[in-house]
Amino acid sequence: MAIFVFDGKGVVETRELPSGDMAVRHPISDGLRDIVEPICRGRGHWKAEFNNWIVFRQFVGAVLNDLEMRGRRMA
Repeated sequence: MAIFVFDGKGVVETRELPSGDMAVRHPISDGLRDIVEPICRGRGHWKAEFNNWIVFRQFVGAVLNDLEMRGRRMA
């Protein structure tokens, strides 16, 4: 779906799920967690077994927009 680069912190990848929800994944990093968690919290839930956020489909556009505002969209 989309890849975002956060200078000095790393990369966040998103992908659409069959349900219409979106997975948001990033390497274990305090810097990235500090960016991604506030954007996703209240719009989805943390899925520990996959080490990613699952964002509910009604919030996908808002989360993508917020990620783009904080980082640089690459794809």
